Amino acid sequence: MGPPSRTMTALDMTHPQARHMAPGRGTFGPLGAYLVAVDDSHGVSIEVFETEEQARATAPPEGAEAPGVRVDTIQFGAVIGSA
Repeated sequence: MGPPSRTMTALDMTHPQARHMAPGRGTFGPLGAYLVAVDDSHGVSIEVFETEEQARATAPPEGAEAPGVRVDTIQFGAVIGSA
């Protein structure tokens, strides 16, 4: 098995409750998940999975929307370090 894979999702968060959304809801549970507020209306969700296949299987499509949240971009990559 290769290194863990991460999904990084840029979010447009227009609803105040969007800051309290839990990342990492999907078929496969992530090893770790973080929602980082960039400013008052933008954020980045970072989720770490065991494999890239799991990361891709749980990612929403770009442009997907939920109340107060729009997925702007999604990127996948290997985890190459942690602290």
